[in-house]
Amino acid sequence: MQFNGDNYFLLSTSQIIETNLMLRSISAFMPLNCLLFVAGNGCGDYYGYAITGDGLKDWEIYMWEHEYDNRIFKANGLRDAIEKYYTDRL
Repeated sequence: MQFNGDNYFLLSTSQIIETNLMLRSISAFMPLNCLLFVAGNGCGDYYGYAITGDGLKDWEIYMWEHEYDNRIFKANGLRDAIEKYYTDRL
């Protein structure tokens, strides 16, 4: 099954591009280019894959908490993040 975002948690492909470009342009926080954002909670916090010198870590999902500029490990991959989000455990 394929879809392009879900209008709740997962961003569409165009939203992924727009969100990542927008968040990388903000200078009030530590640089956010260490995460590839693919989801959001609707309150300003975003979820993304860690980007390291070795590339994208597709087994680690972090939340960027915008109020405090924190990066918090939340899930072991996107499937785990989706399951946790829709069962109120994320």
